[in-house]
Amino acid sequence: MKSIKHLVILFFITACGPVYQTDYQIVPPQDNMGRMCANNCLLSMQNCQQTCRIEESHCTERARLMERNEYLEYVTVQTASGKPVKRNAPTARRYYDCSQDACYGSCTNSYHICHTNCGGQIVPHTYCTAFCEQ
Repeated sequence: MKSIKHLVILFFITACGPVYQTDYQIVPPQDNMGRMCANNCLLSMQNCQQTCRIEESHCTERARLMERNEYLEYVTVQTASGKPVKRNAPTARRYYDCSQDACYGSCTNSYHICHTNCGGQIVPHTYCTAFCEQ
């Protein structure tokens, strides 16, 4: 049994390919008009990210309320039927549904396009972070 467990672990370790990360160097435009334009791009991205944070917060609050309502309904049904309440108060099970990664990614992509259109450059730097070949 141990050999199967080791085989499974070995499979998962070897099946993992390299993991890459990309960072971006932001090169400002050369002229004043371009820099003013790029500053507007930055403000737009910050507003976009704020909208993402607000959406995430609203989603989390909705999830909390839904879980609380489900729990109260469960307690009501159990109590009405004379059965014991066995479950505990709600946990944070649904919060993973509230990830706004796509929203933040969209903000970043729009910023990169805007910055480039203003005359600046976005220079990607991609490097391996895990399971890299030596």
